Parts: sequence; C-alpha cells; structure tokens
Amino acid sequence: MTTPVNPHPKVVLRSPHTALAWLVLAKAVYDGLSNNKGLFVTPNPPLPQLSADIDALDTAETATHTRVKGAAATRDAKLVIVKADLAKVCVYVQVLCDADPANAATIAQSAGLSLRKVGVHSKAELSAKPNKTTSGSVDLVAKLGGVKASHEWEYSTDGGKVWTTTTSTLRAKTTITGLTPATTVLFRHRAITKTGPDAWSQSVSMIVV
Repeated sequence: MTTPVNPHPKVVLRSPHTALAWLVLAKAVYDGLSNNKGLFVTPNPPLPQLSADIDALDTAETATHTRVKGAAATRDAKLVIVKADLAKVCVYVQVLCDADPANAATIAQSAGLSLRKVGVHSKAELSAKPNKTTSGSVDLVAKLGGVKASHEWEYSTDGGKVWTTTTSTLRAKTTITGLTPATTVLFRHRAITKTGPDAWSQSVSMIVV
C-alpha cells in the first residue's frame, strides 16, 4: 500500500502582467508586513528599504504617463528592484511557514502572499485569478466533479471572519466584481445538488488587482 505524500506549504508570489499590477501587489505585501509587525519581526528586506523601493517604482510608473523619453526604461529598472525585494520577502515568509506549518496559510495571507502545496497534482477544488478586463474583479472556477449542481460563492475581506454571499450560478464559474484593489480577499464555493448543499470548499486567497 502506498502512503500518500504529505503536502508541504509553499509560499508563492503571483506574477502580475503589468508594472502597475506589480506596484499594487508590492504595496499590499508591504501593508501586510507593516500591519503585522508582531508576526514579521525582522522582514527581509527591511520595511524602510522595501517602502523606498516601492515609492521609487510608483514615481517612475507615474512618469511613464508623461511620455518623457526614457521614462519606461527607468520604470522597468525600478520594477526589477521591487521584484527582487518581493522574492526576498517570499523566502523570509517561507522560513516562518516552515517553522509553523499548521498556521502557514494564515502567515502567508497576512503577508499578502499565497500558498501552494508541493506534491499535490490534482486540479484545485477552487481557483481564482484576476479578471483580465476589469480592475477589482476576480474570476472563480470550481472543480465540477461530474455532478449536476448549482453553485454558491462567498468572499471575505477580513480573513474569514465575515463572509459575503454573491449571486448563485448554474455553471461552476463566476466573476466577482466591485472588490478593492490591493486588498487580500478569501473566496470559497459549494455545490448544491438534489441531496442538498455540499460543505464549503477550502478557501483560496488572492490579492485583488
């Protein structure tokens, strides 16, 4: 008999498609670290450095809208620095998660980051990704499981203390709109079959862009 592999939490940094989205993500990560200093005691890079690098990217991104020659190249150079900073944050948070795997999800979410489980190759019960056309919107897709059902969706902006119900659907996917960019939101789903409602799925976390 084969013993199932115990999945280990892995801190991941979702890669946005634009410099502006990276800026939003970086600000959310900074806010997560600075608002939870009791948990993140010695972040790497230090918060003043991370803040300065983010501010430099913010200034450079704003300058690109003036179409000044060289502004885009300057912005891209500042973006490289911020990406490197965020990679270091991931390593730092990973160490904390490894030391306390039972609370890894909470630790990662507090830092504005996400977790994936190494060794789990099956399709996720629920997946979330930014809507490509509308800021503040998130596309959700649930695993079908081959059962005819309607679907209920909820989200939480306070770490799962309070859940907001959205419109039910007959398909295993939906788009939630009107969310605040640069905030971390939890999402969950359950199917309603002829035998009644299933249990809520494990929540997934995402930074809204």
